[in-house]
Amino acid sequence: MLFTGMLGDRVGHARMLQIGLVGYAGASLAASFATSGTQVIVWRSIMGIAGAMVIPTTLAIITRIFPREEQGKAIGIWAGVNSLGIALGPILGGLIIENLEWGWVFRINVPLAVVAVIAGFFIVPNIRGEASKKIDFVGAALSTVGLASLIFGLTEAGERGWTEASVVVTLVIAVVLLVGFAFQQKRVENPLLQMSLFTKRRFTIGVLVLGLMAIVMMSINFTNTLYLQFVQTHTPLETGVRFIPLALGIFIGAGIADQLVSRTGTTTVVATGFIGIAIISFAAGFLASDTTYWVFGIILFGWGFFLGNVAASATDAVMGAIPKEHVGVGAGMSMVVRMVFGAIGTVLISILGTVYTNQFDSEAANVPELTNEIISQARESIGAARGVAGQLPDEVAAMLVGIANDSFMSGWQVVMFIISGLALLGIFVTAVFLPKEDEE
Repeated sequence: MLFTGMLGDRVGHARMLQIGLVGYAGASLAASFATSGTQVIVWRSIMGIAGAMVIPTTLAIITRIFPREEQGKAIGIWAGVNSLGIALGPILGGLIIENLEWGWVFRINVPLAVVAVIAGFFIVPNIRGEASKKIDFVGAALSTVGLASLIFGLTEAGERGWTEASVVVTLVIAVVLLVGFAFQQKRVENPLLQMSLFTKRRFTIGVLVLGLMAIVMMSINFTNTLYLQFVQTHTPLETGVRFIPLALGIFIGAGIADQLVSRTGTTTVVATGFIGIAIISFAAGFLASDTTYWVFGIILFGWGFFLGNVAASATDAVMGAIPKEHVGVGAGMSMVVRMVFGAIGTVLISILGTVYTNQFDSEAANVPELTNEIISQARESIGAARGVAGQLPDEVAAMLVGIANDSFMSGWQVVMFIISGLALLGIFVTAVFLPKEDEE
């Protein structure tokens, strides 16, 4: 996304958007006819490259075509509409999987991309940034491989542990490459990323805030999906429908963020958002396996509302601090930070898994009806326990499910308290370091 953001600044954001949409549609269509898992992975990788052309470009276009006084409102709408995917994606995916052949999960992208390309051709101006056509290929390689190594290492650390050789090696490679990238950017004539941007507190702290928000969002999405599907035993479609309050909350929270900022300032809105997240997350730590949905739905909406406040306000602060000629790279940077910190969020899921396994082992050892074979399979995860329970007599299955639910909810509570702590950190960082107004 950093590289494609830079290309968008040079060749024009509308052109980059159109190329990305066409590439995404083509790779989606090819993936829908894949005959092996390897083919799906290859086409998904190409979809990822094409998506990297689309995601930062949309934010860059909004920043370029709207005057500064209207950007906050436009970015709020952009963030709010993005939230609809949180609800519509799982719902559409569930409907397709239950009623159509799996390939339609990919084919549905094609008509959407066609409409977007045609509309964009007539509506979106192809605004360029810098006149220079020189491309920092060395910086692009260092940043791409370095960030990929970092995300891979963080993700695998959550699964394999921090001492695993592949994790350690990958993270060391990431540090070396990213440090090399930082030094290289200070010396090259046309850098991929203007390091001077980090001297602006609105940009630097705004990016950090977006990172903290990404950890919270990733953790909430993963834990809630596991809770709804394996503790409350909803189907994937039913789970997707139950995420609607979260998406609605983000939509409303992001939509009104600009009005709140105009009255109280960015710092107050972002800090208040983190306060709301901290309180709700702490309260969510006391939910039970049989909590009624109206309570859970209110919590989801609250999370979404305050996350929307933070996301829209912080994104506006970041983009407002970037010179017009570099908005593509700036947009890419904000998105990359979300991905990197989102990978850290997966580490929290591993904490939940560790708590689950430890408590499950302790409780299951006191139940004679649960053999070592049953325990060894069910201790892996709440999903594995549900799968094993489906093959056991009702009485034994009920005991197994009860232990699994209790163990999961203990891990859930730990993760919720950690999220609350991260939100408290967000309050401190925002209140102390984030300027209320754009810097001159």
